[in-house]
Amino acid sequence: MQVGGHTDSRPVDRSQYDFDNQQLSEHRAQAVAAALAADRPDLTLEVEGFGDEQPAVSEDPDDPSTYAANRRVELRYGE
Repeated sequence: MQVGGHTDSRPVDRSQYDFDNQQLSEHRAQAVAAALAADRPDLTLEVEGFGDEQPAVSEDPDDPSTYAANRRVELRYGE
């Protein structure tokens, strides 16, 4: 199973956090993978972070839901 983490295009506030969007997407994917592995140790998991490189939707500054849609983890099975 492939576990892919994603972020929106807004940069992480580096004055508050010691990671960037790429690392955030990796952490997001790892957290989901850890939960899956705890429940399904029989699965082989491939974990990857994509940062903001593969948006699900075009972001619109007037519509915050477009940013939220790009902050996600996608699971793909059998590819």
